[in-house]
Amino acid sequence: MAMIEDCTAVLLAGGKSKRMGQDKTTLMLDGRSLLQHTFSRVSPLFSETFVSVHDAKEDMPCAQILDQATTESPMAGIAAALQACTSAWVLIVAADMPFVSADLLH
Repeated sequence: MAMIEDCTAVLLAGGKSKRMGQDKTTLMLDGRSLLQHTFSRVSPLFSETFVSVHDAKEDMPCAQILDQATTESPMAGIAAALQACTSAWVLIVAADMPFVSADLLH
């Protein structure tokens, strides 16, 4: 499938997953984390892919964007991503969406 030009993909992975009780992005599905599944579906379509986090994490599949906000909200990660990315467009995807499709992203 064709690359999506002049657009950076950002996976939001900075949440506390309070209701879940553990980091949703690390939940395993068929031997890989939800983050790994999402990254593998999104990254081939973009020249740059980042993971937006509140606190730096180990074993990220790509570079991280750290949000410095004192509030805990997805908007903090989105704001940090918009400030860090230099492309004309930024696509934001939750990191716990292992079934996101290339057709949807296009």
